[in-house]
Amino acid sequence: MSLISPGLGFALLAGAIVLAVAAVVWRSMQSVRHANAMLVRTTSELQISDARYHRFFNESPVALYRTSPAGAILDANRALADLLAYDTPAELVGISARAHHVNPAVRDEFRLVLDQSRVVESRTTELRRRDGRTIWVVDTTVAVRGPDGNVLHYEGCLVDITKLRIAEASLQARVESGAG
Repeated sequence: MSLISPGLGFALLAGAIVLAVAAVVWRSMQSVRHANAMLVRTTSELQISDARYHRFFNESPVALYRTSPAGAILDANRALADLLAYDTPAELVGISARAHHVNPAVRDEFRLVLDQSRVVESRTTELRRRDGRTIWVVDTTVAVRGPDGNVLHYEGCLVDITKLRIAEASLQARVESGAG
């Protein structure tokens, strides 16, 4: 004779199954809570990182830009807007970078060199500002490529060297005239 009746045995088995399922559900809920906490922390860190990037980009004293392979300006900072005589960086978005080159063929050649390499450093070029004045800049650009190796866009910086070029020309003129 069994000490446990069939009905009680079934009830105990059912209770054990319910407890086992409850334990699995509990662990799953704990995992979900942990994953949610990690997601919240990661999202917060990403927002902080994004804010740092935007602050760096927008407040940099160096003219920074991003252009499409076709030459359209995709993004520009305040320093670039100032350099090219625009009121806001947003006014530059969509404009062809080629349009600002005194000799547009220089931009085409620059792009060909970039397509063959990853970076073009310290290339001197003459640009035309929105107000018509010409300036000299040193341009350093990187070709940002996708996983397939194709150029997604270009990112670069411009440093105004107009005053340096004027000083060099003045010094050269003085040397040539014998006053140097």
